[in-house]
Amino acid sequence: FNAGTLYYFLWVQNIATPVPAHIHSGVQGVSGPIVVGLNPTWMSPAANTYMAAGSVPVDSATIQAMPGDQKK
Repeated sequence: FNAGTLYYFLWVQNIATPVPAHIHSGVQGVSGPIVVGLNPTWMSPAANTYMAAGSVPVDSATIQAMPGDQKK
């Protein structure tokens, strides 16, 4: 997170071709409402492997409500 922007890098393997990606609110293990949509463009660098990177605008209240290190 930097001045209203959330940067992300996604890497997944051994799943069907991914389409959506987003961040939910809520406690661990429970999918709460979607709070940030990422709208990634997926690339496949190897068989059964997908990756995407990008950034989306996010207000600081949303970031502060998220657990973890992303507020640094």
